[in-house]
Amino acid sequence: MKTLVAFLTAGGMLLTAQATFAQRDAGSKMSGQAYEIGSAGLYQQHAYENAQAIQYYAEQAKEVPKETLKEHAEQIRHNLTLSNKRLASLEKLAKTDKIVAQHLTAIKEHNAEAVEACGMLEECADLGGDSVTVSKCCIDMANHLKAAKAEHEKLEKYLKLSPVVKK
Repeated sequence: MKTLVAFLTAGGMLLTAQATFAQRDAGSKMSGQAYEIGSAGLYQQHAYENAQAIQYYAEQAKEVPKETLKEHAEQIRHNLTLSNKRLASLEKLAKTDKIVAQHLTAIKEHNAEAVEACGMLEECADLGGDSVTVSKCCIDMANHLKAAKAEHEKLEKYLKLSPVVKK
């Protein structure tokens, strides 16, 4: 009896997984486009979470340690670099699809603004990590990262891709 239950459970899980992947456009599954776009979104989310962590720290403390600011700025920059790298897989499509090109341009612009804010965050670290300045910098960065995320979601919707990770 236990074997039958285990078998039925495993079979149900396989059918559910197939149904989830079947929702994506067939061409995107074969080209890996769904993975590339989904990964870009995950890296974007990680950058946002790092910005939020620093903002929270700055709101709770008088100053934020230099090492902490630099560590998070490095992580944000790294995640945005990886996000842009994954989105590069859409460059060919963007040449023929104006809407894809618009979304990619907007995402890259917001990512660039967030990277610029990383530079300001590192400057704040060199000047002592004053929490008010750090918080303002993180709010600006988070706003750009939210805007990039919104563009990313519009792009997924336009391309009829379901998110890689359920929210």
